[in-house]
Amino acid sequence: MDRQDPTERGSVTAEYAVMLPAAALVLVAGLLAGAATLQQVRLEEAAAASVRQLARGETDAEARATARRMAGDATDLSSERSAGWVSVTVDHAPPGPLAWWDGWRLDATAHAPDQWAVPPAGTP
Repeated sequence: MDRQDPTERGSVTAEYAVMLPAAALVLVAGLLAGAATLQQVRLEEAAAASVRQLARGETDAEARATARRMAGDATDLSSERSAGWVSVTVDHAPPGPLAWWDGWRLDATAHAPDQWAVPPAGTP
């Protein structure tokens, strides 16, 4: 019969005590990375939809409402028209505790050819 050495008593408990917080940290990091990736995909889709709206001649307010509906209420949108092209950049703070890092924002940019030969009244 195999007898346990009394000096190793409790060593498995100590190993789990060290391993469990490390495993929890890896799990949380994976979940946060997944949430940030999902937010980035939402921003890409919002930028694409917003630039299509602006290229068709819809207003900035309509494009901003679309971006916020698709990527969240805290989404910011900036647009620019130049040389027959419309460009849109949308940005949003990363989800969860990632937003605590000062100045870190997720953003996405999309471009589309302007579909108006003469821009409608009220557009820049």
